Amino acid sequence: MNNENNNRQFGGNNNFNSNNNHREDKGDSFSKFLQNQNRNDFTYQKNDDRNREQNKQANDSGHYSGNQQINVIDRDDDFRSDLNRSDNNHVDTKKHDIELKKSEVNGIKKVENNGMPGTNQRKHGILEGWAYKIFFLTVAIMPIAFIPSKFIAIDVAKSIVLSVGVLLSAICYGFLAIRERKIALPPKSITWSGALLIVSLFISSALSVHFGKSIFGQGFEIGTAAMILIMLTAALIAHEAVRRNNARVLSIYGVLYMVFIVVFLFQVLRLVFGPTFMTLAILNSPVSTLLGGWNNLAIFAGIILTVLLTAVMTLQLSGKIKWFYYIVALAAFLTMYLVNHQITWMALLLTMIIFGAVLWHSKQVASKTGLGRCIAKTSWPVTIITIAVAVLWYFGITLSGPVISATNTQYAEVSLPWQVTIDIVGGAIKNYPIFGIGPNHFAQAFMVYKPVIFNQTAAWGIEFPNGFGLIPTLFAAQGTVGIVLWILFTVFMAIMIARVFRDLPAEREKKFVLLSSGLSFVFLWLMLILYVPSHAIVFLTFVMAGIFVAGASSNGKEKDVEIDWSGSKAKAVMTVVVSIIILIVVYLLLIFVRKAIAVSYFSSGIKALTVSQNLDIANAKFKSALSMDYSDIYLQALAENDRMMAAQVISTATSSSQEVSDKISSLLNSGISAAREAIKYDPTNYYNYVAEGRVSALGAGIKVSNAYDNAVRAYANAITSNPLNPSLYLALAQVQAAEGKYDDSLASVGRAIQLKDNYLDAVFFLSQLQATRGNLQDAVIAAQVATQINPSDPTLFFQLGLLLYNAKDYKDSAIALEKAVSLQPQYANAKYFLGLSYARLNKSAEAIAQFEDLEKSNPDNQEISMILSNLRAGKMPFNDVKASAPEKRSELPVKEKRQ
Repeated sequence: MNNENNNRQFGGNNNFNSNNNHREDKGDSFSKFLQNQNRNDFTYQKNDDRNREQNKQANDSGHYSGNQQINVIDRDDDFRSDLNRSDNNHVDTKKHDIELKKSEVNGIKKVENNGMPGTNQRKHGILEGWAYKIFFLTVAIMPIAFIPSKFIAIDVAKSIVLSVGVLLSAICYGFLAIRERKIALPPKSITWSGALLIVSLFISSALSVHFGKSIFGQGFEIGTAAMILIMLTAALIAHEAVRRNNARVLSIYGVLYMVFIVVFLFQVLRLVFGPTFMTLAILNSPVSTLLGGWNNLAIFAGIILTVLLTAVMTLQLSGKIKWFYYIVALAAFLTMYLVNHQITWMALLLTMIIFGAVLWHSKQVASKTGLGRCIAKTSWPVTIITIAVAVLWYFGITLSGPVISATNTQYAEVSLPWQVTIDIVGGAIKNYPIFGIGPNHFAQAFMVYKPVIFNQTAAWGIEFPNGFGLIPTLFAAQGTVGIVLWILFTVFMAIMIARVFRDLPAEREKKFVLLSSGLSFVFLWLMLILYVPSHAIVFLTFVMAGIFVAGASSNGKEKDVEIDWSGSKAKAVMTVVVSIIILIVVYLLLIFVRKAIAVSYFSSGIKALTVSQNLDIANAKFKSALSMDYSDIYLQALAENDRMMAAQVISTATSSSQEVSDKISSLLNSGISAAREAIKYDPTNYYNYVAEGRVSALGAGIKVSNAYDNAVRAYANAITSNPLNPSLYLALAQVQAAEGKYDDSLASVGRAIQLKDNYLDAVFFLSQLQATRGNLQDAVIAAQVATQINPSDPTLFFQLGLLLYNAKDYKDSAIALEKAVSLQPQYANAKYFLGLSYARLNKSAEAIAQFEDLEKSNPDNQEISMILSNLRAGKMPFNDVKASAPEKRSELPVKEKRQ
């Protein structure tokens, strides 16, 4: 990536043709004023008398001047006021006309007067220049940022770039506000609704079950208060940057074009050469993308298509530029076609309908009436695109299915259905009506308020941190107050967009900026309501909002709010207030930097734990992560690492010496101590209790005093925090069975199956438990009755087959397992035990057929390969292999792809 080159091409110079934008006029006081401003770089005059005289002159000319109090004023409708206002010089625009030359940037012909884009503004200071450059680089890098490690999620890398970039830029603009002694904010409705949203977020966080997780979380979750604050800050920075220099819109759009082209070509190469080409250590399949998800690629393509289509419909472009835009737009459309994300198609369809309606309304046709006038006012390119999008939205899978199959880009994303989201939001608001359950706590609400029937789905084991859309997720987080404020923010933006679109300016360049940013925001905001995009897409949503509001204000469609304290007695107070805000931002920046370092240590620890299996290194890395960011996740990792180290000592010990016993005891105590620290940090997180339970269960296995009671208590507490999770009941049942508490174990596993009747792991354990208790015959009779009541349930036939296999009734076992496979052809474990039953019945050909089928779906399973090798050699499946019988293991022999 040539970010520096892109910066120089699109935004390195804050003004287009800054050296030639104004004519030389020795007698023109305004020209002298501009020269003085460029020479002094916005420095203030030290002579207070002269400042007061200039303020007086400005007042006489009808311009703003600092008084003896802090004044809040609206931006002048005339965008030239950006050039005329200054803290120490004011010019009467009634006496001076500004003649500016025409220039051409990227093939777009612009009149650089009081319009957008390309307005000739005064040269910015170094501080403002750096503020914009940091923000520009953030926009450029954010969509494709990644860390080459499979142990760090791609959105973590994007969050680091986002938080550091936005906060650094905000600090620069904060110091600039102190220097200029004024702040410009968006129109009142947007400013107040945004400010109240921030207040609501922090109140909801303060009232949540865990303040730290609501504010920061791990630092990278999209639903934390800090991350939403950063997104709103990004919108404010985009507004300020474009307000100061409108030509920056072209720079931002230009770099987004370039990023899309890079991503598009990169994905094409990976489709051509296969998923092993340029994996960058993080891309493992054809549908892996640098944007953070296959569907996000379609959303990004939708942004590019919207902006380019707006440019073609509103601007006078040179032939080469127009063809370039057509080619990139076609690439964007083909990208959306290949991804075929229905929600993206729907959002784009609504956006195109709005676009067509706006163009129809603004197009003037005087010579025709009736139907002829309607046809003449119709913008056919937009209409054709709208129809194409509608067709692909409705018939997408039919039209794109063959291409998706040919390119092996099938993609299924598990997301929470809208009905379940509504149930969870309703439950959270019912119990936390005013300020909600708190930001970043949707997962906890999901555990408590999800319908029990959800456990019967393939997604039962997923803990959803978000609902079907980001905005509905925030509804549950912020309660009634948050719902009202988000609706108000949406309504105020919608009113502004409608007002601007109803009366678009005649100048093509102004119309382009307003339409492109406004339509892009509509498209992206719909995506936030209907979907949970990646951090990069959410960031671009707020950037587009800032660009649109700045464009509307700059063209007199809306009025910014300006706070100027340069001549006020309270200027010291305001300076202190802004300084405090800067210090808060600096503090946030330091927190995010520390969290980024902690994540780096943590990922290294996970790698050492899972790849090199060096537990000592993993332990050191987890402790380093904890020193940078005190979090229960790192404490859980320490507890689990200590458990594994203790298990390793137990398995390799050759004697029961005191030294070995002391080492095991020390590791177990260390693990329990870490788990209890995690519980103390967040007593609502059931994973903290599971960590304690796992360490205690290991201690119970070697008869450590009080370990069993501690394990049972830990799992009971975990169940209290997550009462609808069947895996917790199964874990408790296993601990109870290991201690010989068979009746308690039977009750616990029964509860697990009650919550999820097709829970294979629980069914497998139940058959083992029945065999251990010696009442297989009664269990077989009960299972037979269950299959008669529910003859279409494959899990019941699998349970019956397992029981019969344990009872060594291989003939009837094969019959039951055959029925299970016929009901569910991809039932891997049913095929596994069916193959073993055939082998026991000396049906080698049938047994080989079952395991050959399993080998196709499980090519990496070494045990299946070994069994096949023995069967083909005429041997029994486990001939000459020292392995425990599969029916006696603690886990199923084959991992099911879905349950």
